[in-house]
Amino acid sequence: MRISVWVWLVPSALFVVVTCLGSILLEPSALPARVVGATLGVTLAAAVVAAVGERSGRRGAQSLVLLLLLTSAALVHGFDRAAIGSSLLLTGMPAGWTAFERGARGAVAGVTGIWAVAVTPHLTGQGAAHDSSQRWDDVLVGIGLTSMVLLTWYAGRVLRQAQSDLVARTRSLAREAATTRAIFDSVDAALAVFLPDGHLLANGPAADLGHGLRALPAPTRQHAAASAYEVVDADGVTATAPAAQAVLRAQRGEEFSGLVQWTGPREDRRALVCSARRIHLGDCDGDGGGTVFVAWDATDTLDTARMRDEFLGTLTHELRTPLTAIVGYLDLHDELEHTDRPAARTYLSGVRRNVRALADHIEDLLVTARPAELATGLVDVAEIAEDVLASSVERAHASGLALTLDTPTSVPAVASDAALRQVLHHLVDNALTYTESGSVAVEVAPTCRLHGGPAPTGFSITVTDTGIGMTEHELGRVFDRFYRTEEAVRRVLPGLGMGLAVTRQLVAAHGGTITARSTPGVGSRFHVTIPPRGA
Repeated sequence: MRISVWVWLVPSALFVVVTCLGSILLEPSALPARVVGATLGVTLAAAVVAAVGERSGRRGAQSLVLLLLLTSAALVHGFDRAAIGSSLLLTGMPAGWTAFERGARGAVAGVTGIWAVAVTPHLTGQGAAHDSSQRWDDVLVGIGLTSMVLLTWYAGRVLRQAQSDLVARTRSLAREAATTRAIFDSVDAALAVFLPDGHLLANGPAADLGHGLRALPAPTRQHAAASAYEVVDADGVTATAPAAQAVLRAQRGEEFSGLVQWTGPREDRRALVCSARRIHLGDCDGDGGGTVFVAWDATDTLDTARMRDEFLGTLTHELRTPLTAIVGYLDLHDELEHTDRPAARTYLSGVRRNVRALADHIEDLLVTARPAELATGLVDVAEIAEDVLASSVERAHASGLALTLDTPTSVPAVASDAALRQVLHHLVDNALTYTESGSVAVEVAPTCRLHGGPAPTGFSITVTDTGIGMTEHELGRVFDRFYRTEEAVRRVLPGLGMGLAVTRQLVAAHGGTITARSTPGVGSRFHVTIPPRGA
C-alpha cells in the first residue's frame, strides 16, 4: 500500500512554517533569524525533492524527504530558547509516515529520528538552560510520539495484509469469472441463466435458438406472446401453447428435465431437449434465485432413431409376409401323401420349427420398431398362463427342470390376449434358457379391482428361476434391445437379446411396470404389475 509523500509532507511543512512564524510573532528572541531561515530552506528543499521523486518514481527520494523534515525539526527544537518542548511534535508526521510506508524498517527509522531530534537541545547547548520539568516534557513527548509511530506501523501492517488479501481475492475472482465464462461459451448446448433482476446470461448457441431467447419482464412472463417461430411438442405435430414453451417456463422459474420441443421454421425445424433448474444466489433471500436453462439439438439423433425404427418396421413386415406363406405351405404339405414317410416328417418338422422361431424373432423386431398397438378385451390371465406353460412343459422336462404355476382359478382383466401370451412366453423362455438345474416358478395373482365393480382386476405376474443370475451392471441393462449378458455369450446360449425389451414395451403399453432382481449363481426374479383397466 503506497501513499503519496505529499499527504505527509504538506502538513509537516505547514507545521514547520506555523511554528517558525509563531516564534517570530510571539517571541522574536526564541529562535535566531538564521535558524528560521535555515529551517524554511530545508523544508523547501524537502518539497523540491518530493516533487522530483514523485515524477521520477524513485523510492530513495522518500528517505531524503524524511531526513530533510527531521533536520527542520531538529533546527527548531535544538535552538528553541523559549524551551517550548512541543516543538518536538514536528517529528510526528514524518516519523509516522515512514513507519506506515516502510514497515518495520521505517518504524525504526522514525523512532530513531524522534529521539535524535529530542537530544538536539543538549548538542546545541540549549538544554543546559532548561529546568528539569522542561526536560521531562521532551521525554514524555518522545514516548508519546514513539507510541504513535509503533501504532502507525501496526496499522499499516494490518492494512497491507488486508490489501494483499483483497488483491489476491480479486485476482482469484477474476480468474474464476474468466474460467466460468470460457466454459460457458465453449459448451455446444444452448446455455442461459435468467437472473431475478431481469438480466440474462447466454452463450452463443443460446442466441441461435429458433424461437429466440430474451429475458421477459416478470409481469409479462405469465402471459407471454407466441414465439416468432412455431413450436410443437415432441410428436412433431401438436402446437405448443405459448405459456408451455420451454424458454418461457424456465423464465417463470419452473423446473423440468428432458422436455422435447421442435422449433424453428417449418422447413428447417429442429428438435431441442430442454431442462431447467432453479439456482439460489448467495446475496438473494427468499425467491431471489435465478434459473439455469439448457437445451441441446437432438434433431439428428431423433431423425436417426425414427429412420431406424421405420427401417426395422419395413424390413420385419416384408420378411414376415413370405415367412407366413412358408408356414402355410408347410401346413398344407402335411396333408400330402408323401408326409407318411418318417424322414420327410422329421425334415419338415425341423423346417417348421426353425421358420416359426424366425417368425417370432421378426415379430419381436416389429414390436420394438413401433409403439405397441393393443387390441384389448376381457381375458382370463390364469388361463393364458396355463396355456403358455403347457407349451413349455415338454422342454422343461427334457432339461430336467421343474416348471410350476401358482394361480387362482380365474383372474379376469382387460388386456391384450396376444400381448400377455408374448410377455409370459418371453419370461418363461428366458428362465428355461438360463437355468441349468433346479426350477422355474410362475405366479399369477390379482392385485386390485376397479372401484365399484367385481371385474376386471389388476394383476401381477412373477417368474422366478434358479439360473445363472446377473451382476448389478448386467441387471441395469437387461431390458435394453440386443443386450446379452457376458455369461450368456460365453455359454453360447441362443437368443437375440430382444425378448425382455419386447416384454417391457408390451407391459408399458398396458400402463404397467416390470422389475428384475438377480444374484449371480443363485437365480433371477422378474415381476410384472398391470393396473386395472376399464372394459
